[in-house]
Amino acid sequence: MRGSNFYTAFSGESETYYKGERMTVAEARKRKAADERAEKNKKRKKRNATCIQLIAARVDDINNSFRLAKSYRAYFRNGYRQWGTIARDIIHDEHIEPHFVSFVEAFGKASEAAKQIEKIAKKSDKDIFGFIEKLAYAMDDMLTSINRIADGCVNAQIYVNPRFKDAECVYGSEDGKRLGIKQLNSRIAESVTIASKGIHELLRIVDEGVDAMEYDANSPRTITFVQG
Repeated sequence: MRGSNFYTAFSGESETYYKGERMTVAEARKRKAADERAEKNKKRKKRNATCIQLIAARVDDINNSFRLAKSYRAYFRNGYRQWGTIARDIIHDEHIEPHFVSFVEAFGKASEAAKQIEKIAKKSDKDIFGFIEKLAYAMDDMLTSINRIADGCVNAQIYVNPRFKDAECVYGSEDGKRLGIKQLNSRIAESVTIASKGIHELLRIVDEGVDAMEYDANSPRTITFVQG
């Protein structure tokens, strides 16, 4: 019967029509499944192309935040070696240390997500969107920790304690080559905020189904992240 379709399989008929062709129900099922896989793969490739193009346009912002993040992490890990007990007491203050630990963990997750994004972008053989989401969430966690460290410095009275007056580990060196925690807090908060907003904007664009070429055909396509 010409009007039959794939769903007549459920009525017990042994043959049916799929896309105008008469075939067995089993063959129709295979054809339908294959078409669905092909369509899904087509959509994935289109979304990947959009993601790759848009994330490439944000590499500089992300790398700037990663460079500062590495300095921030180094302050936590090596501040004592650089400045001695005065830095140790700041780093291990109860208002500050737990949030540094959380920051290091979040930065590690962001770095790993960035590595996967860079790897996938070269081959476009996997769905990149999920890793961009992971990067976005990790950077959100980084920013939360940064803000809590900054609040911790205030709660620990770092900036008003006479002991820390003019301390390089707090205010940085006069030549600007070494950054203190006050400078690092300000610079990294600004940098991560910019990068995070860009990534969330990317996710929004992709969710709306905008084609990369429609959005910005002139965006760069090279993706190389600073390694954490």
